[in-house]
Amino acid sequence: MSGVERYNPINSTKRPRSWAPGPLGGHKVDFSETFSILAELALGLAGFTGVAAAFGGHDRVFSQVDRNRLLGIFVAAGSVLVGCMTVLTLSSAQAPSSTTYFWASLAAVSILPPNVYPLIPHTYGYWRDPETRTNGWVFAIVSIQFGVCIILLAGNIVVWEAPWPLTAAFSIQIAYGLFLFARILFVRK
Repeated sequence: MSGVERYNPINSTKRPRSWAPGPLGGHKVDFSETFSILAELALGLAGFTGVAAAFGGHDRVFSQVDRNRLLGIFVAAGSVLVGCMTVLTLSSAQAPSSTTYFWASLAAVSILPPNVYPLIPHTYGYWRDPETRTNGWVFAIVSIQFGVCIILLAGNIVVWEAPWPLTAAFSIQIAYGLFLFARILFVRK
C-alpha cells in the first residue's frame, strides 16, 4: 500500500475514530451504511410493489382497499427514502450530526400525515362494509405502526436528535410496507 496503513483490530492498539467510546460506554458507529441499506430496502419495496401491481395476478382493476394498500406502501417507502437521503446528503456536507438527524426526522415525518390522514375515513368505512371488512388486528397494526413512527420522528425533532429513532422508525415503516405488500398479494379483500 502506498503509505496508508490499514486498521487491523488484532495487531493494533489504536482504533479508528469511528470506534471511539460513546456516551453510554459503547462504541460510536458510522450510520451512513445503515441509512444506505434502509434506502435500498425502501427502493426495493417500492419497486417490487410496482412490478406486482403491474404484472400481478389481479385483473388489474384494483379495489379501493388495494389502492389504499399501494398508497400505504409508497408513503412508507417514500418517507424512509426521503429521511435516508437527507441523512446521507447532510452527512456528506459534514453537517453536525444533531442537525442532520433533526432535518432527516422533519423530512420523513412531513410525508406521513398528509398522505395517511385522508385514508382514515375510508378505513372506518371498510369496517362497516361486509365485502371489505378486515380483522381488528390489521387496523391495530396499522394504527400502532403509524403512531409509533410519528412519536419516534417527532421525539427526534424535539428531544433526541439521534440516529436510533430514525433507524427504529424506518425499520418499522419497511416492516409495515412488507406487511401491506403481503396483503396485496395474498388477501383478496
